[in-house]
Amino acid sequence: MIIKTLSLGELMTNCYIAKDENSNIAVVIDPGSESHMVISALEDMQAVPKYIILTHTHFDHMGGVTGILEKYPDCRFVCHSADKDGLTSPHLNLSEAFYGYPIILKEDLTVKDGDIISFGNSSLKVIHTPGHTLGGICLYDKGVLFSGDTLFYYSVGRTDFPGGNASMLISSIREKLFILPEDTVVYPGHGEITSISQEKRGNPYAG
Repeated sequence: MIIKTLSLGELMTNCYIAKDENSNIAVVIDPGSESHMVISALEDMQAVPKYIILTHTHFDHMGGVTGILEKYPDCRFVCHSADKDGLTSPHLNLSEAFYGYPIILKEDLTVKDGDIISFGNSSLKVIHTPGHTLGGICLYDKGVLFSGDTLFYYSVGRTDFPGGNASMLISSIREKLFILPEDTVVYPGHGEITSISQEKRGNPYAG
């Protein structure tokens, strides 16, 4: 797949566009804000999104959803079933605390651990990684992992927000992510890319 990274919003959230190499079909992962920038990138890539996928339902990962759906009404909006309450709760998605106004959305589809999200000839496997939120997920295929706010470059996601659990997060990383091939490239929700081998060796929180 062809991957484009956009850093969006005040918190510099990484939004990823993953396009199938053999078609114009794509997915958008975590469009945190500035939907016009995501749409412009899709147009530059000559890509049409089949799905918007949230790795978790925090405001800085979901603020651009509405604008993209308005542009691409056939696109489906996806999150994990255990996180969908965050779409309608400004307390859970932190939008009132950080923005001062609520973000409220409605999912089209929910996924669970092990589900496969297909687009063109490409696909992503859902890995449920609770800890940052109850329904946090990572997305994996062929040596690529989109880790959301579960795993960062030499760091891990915060667990002091509603639904967070530190021991659960570390278990998710060690038991579900660190078993992936070591050459897997990790595309996190914030910051620079890393790899499974690098984090297993040097991550001070989960290594």
